[in-house]
Amino acid sequence: MINTKNIISVTRVNSLTGFLLLIIPTYWTLFLLSNGLPENKYLIIFTLGAFFMRAAGCVVNDIFDKDIDIFVERTNQRPIAAGALSVKEAKIILAFLLIIPFILLFYLKHITVIFCLIALLLTMLYPLAKRFFKVPQSVLGIAFSFNILIVGIELQDKISLEVLLLFIANFFWILAYDTQYALNDLIDDLKLGINSSAIYFGTKVNLFILIFQLLFILFIWLTMSLSFDNYKFQFILVVCLCFFIFQSIMFKKQLIKKKQLFHLNPLVGILILVEIINQKI
Repeated sequence: MINTKNIISVTRVNSLTGFLLLIIPTYWTLFLLSNGLPENKYLIIFTLGAFFMRAAGCVVNDIFDKDIDIFVERTNQRPIAAGALSVKEAKIILAFLLIIPFILLFYLKHITVIFCLIALLLTMLYPLAKRFFKVPQSVLGIAFSFNILIVGIELQDKISLEVLLLFIANFFWILAYDTQYALNDLIDDLKLGINSSAIYFGTKVNLFILIFQLLFILFIWLTMSLSFDNYKFQFILVVCLCFFIFQSIMFKKQLIKKKQLFHLNPLVGILILVEIINQKI
């Protein structure tokens, strides 16, 4: 019998931040492309899909990283690394997690299913990226942004300019916040020879995070400029920009912990989502 505590830990269902960072851009796209409120069908499908695929991705990550996690302070108590959960048990959990996403595929268009399978492949490959790419966060950026393309294909049968711009915006947002996240493991990653954007950008990491955040704001602005006739949304983007600058200053002066820096990011996504909903309904 697999311990419930180990299931919760290996799937990270007790960590809301990761799920929010995946589902919020999905909701951006759903509301942006819908006339009024999105269909309940799509809200249910994409919410469940994001929840289970994110959990599955966490399990895959822990399976691949079991021999690394044991040497990293932040991860050495994860069930597989600590020996509390075997790889075989983790694979059983993974199989159960993939059942719901598999069923959901039958409610989507054939072309959307192809994009879902590509997203699944990227999710499975991401844990290996840190072994081969200097900036593995870019692989996560593509994988985590694929849900935007999936929603676009399902609702419009094409990848429109709005969807493409939103995809690029989200990619830069992920580069920013996952670099913040990588800072937590900087010392251990250097010892182990593991690649990360935090290592690659070195002493200029805070500058690059801010650049990625500015590019995120730029592409969100371009997306909303195409979607809305008025410019009320610009106020929200100014607020987000001020938040990013505040984050950067607080980090530079060491007035905020690296972990807190990462967990604040969903606030930006929620602000943008509220504005999109306000514009659409």
